[in-house]
Amino acid sequence: MTVEFLRKKNLKAISMWDNSYITLEELTGYCADSEILRELLDSVVVCSLRYLESVCEFTLVNMKSSDEVKEGEFEEADENRRRVHEANMDAINILARNMKKHGCDGTWVTKCSSVGRTAYGKFALMIAFEKMSSK
Repeated sequence: MTVEFLRKKNLKAISMWDNSYITLEELTGYCADSEILRELLDSVVVCSLRYLESVCEFTLVNMKSSDEVKEGEFEEADENRRRVHEANMDAINILARNMKKHGCDGTWVTKCSSVGRTAYGKFALMIAFEKMSSK
C-alpha cells in the first residue's frame, strides 16, 4: 500500500506514519519494577513477533500467482494474520491498562487506539523489529 493510497482512503490512518511511538526500551524501563508488567510486556513482544511472522506469511502467499496458490491458502494466511493481529491488540491494551493501575503513564497507547487497527499493526511491527535488532 502506498502512502498516497492511504491518504486518499483514510486521512486519520496516514497521521500515524508521522507519529513516533514509545519504544520497547522505554516500555522495558517503565515495566522494570513490576513482575506482572514485565510478563505483560513479554506477551506483547511475543505477540508482536508472531504478528510480524503472520504478515510475512500472508505477503508471501499474496505474491504467488493464482495457479501457485493452493485452495484455501490465501484465506488461511489472511485469517491467521487477522487472529494474531487481534491477539496483539488485546495484549497491547492489557499492558497499557495495567501500567495505569501500577501508576505508570499508559497514555502511549492512545496513539494506537485513536487511529485503530493500522496503528496497532505498525506498533507491533516496530516492537518486533526493535526486539530482533537488540539480539
